[in-house]
Amino acid sequence: MYRGLGLAVIALVAQLLVPLSSASAVAVVSIADFSGDWTPDGTSDASLTGHSFALFPLDGITSAQSLVGSDFSATFASYCDPSQAGTPITYFELDDTWSPGGKMGGCNSPETQGHVYAWGSNEDAAYVHQVVLNSGELVLDGDWGLEDSHDSVHYLPLRAHHAVTTFLTKIKDSQIVKKQSHFYREIEITGSGETRLLYRPMNDCSDTAVDDGDGSLGLEVTKVGGSNFVDLYDLTLGIEPGRASGDFRDCGGEVKELEEIPVKVTKTDRHEKDACPVGAEGHLYLEDHTSKRSDVLTLSVPSCQIGLQVKASKARKGDHVAVAIDLNRNGY
Repeated sequence: MYRGLGLAVIALVAQLLVPLSSASAVAVVSIADFSGDWTPDGTSDASLTGHSFALFPLDGITSAQSLVGSDFSATFASYCDPSQAGTPITYFELDDTWSPGGKMGGCNSPETQGHVYAWGSNEDAAYVHQVVLNSGELVLDGDWGLEDSHDSVHYLPLRAHHAVTTFLTKIKDSQIVKKQSHFYREIEITGSGETRLLYRPMNDCSDTAVDDGDGSLGLEVTKVGGSNFVDLYDLTLGIEPGRASGDFRDCGGEVKELEEIPVKVTKTDRHEKDACPVGAEGHLYLEDHTSKRSDVLTLSVPSCQIGLQVKASKARKGDHVAVAIDLNRNGY
């Protein structure tokens, strides 16, 4: 297959052959969703598994073109030069860790039809496009290959994932409403979810941006006084796919944190005293410590006057505050 047509033809075939059992549809292209660190999974060619690659945008055609080998210069121009490919164009650098390794320059343009095409100086070429799996996860599908002596590129299949965190909360906490009173509030929060990370996190307490996520939390707050009780809040909050943001932090295994994760009220009980409408927005903060007596959950929904923080270190007898955050650097 000749260089000038190979990427376009194989990319079209790859779209048509995405198995329905593993992918629901090709995602609507978001340039930002190409960026970050990616790890090929077991459906990729065996020579690529265990490796990774990074994609990030460049500031113009010159930066991308400088990474492209002379054998591919004409092909690069046909897909990435605005005089031939049209606009808009976003230029990318692709860095991979497998042999022969190195940097590749490419773009997303009207001619690439939703893909990022890239070419290197080691006679290597690649293309990737966005696919949403049935699970809702956005992955990159495509191929990578090397040019042979007959000017054909032999492609190897590639499917790659962002790193992922999963979290679980199980909390029952009693807090005195006012000192020297007999009133207290019982807080129950139970839920789970996951977040996708833009880059593979370090374990040095540095922030790693959350790229996407999904999950839900059930929140029930009851005011108790003697034999009387009043349901203040009884609602469900969700993390919406495609709208998640925030940060993840790994501090050398001692503590893992998710910060400022957007949540939205998705269900509410009409009998609750302090009504909180569906659609109200807030943020979630989680801390998972090696010492479970230090776990923390903070939840804020300002429009509903919800500002809760529960700490394992302050839990009363019979209460429990448990937060678990697990990190999968490969994402699959």
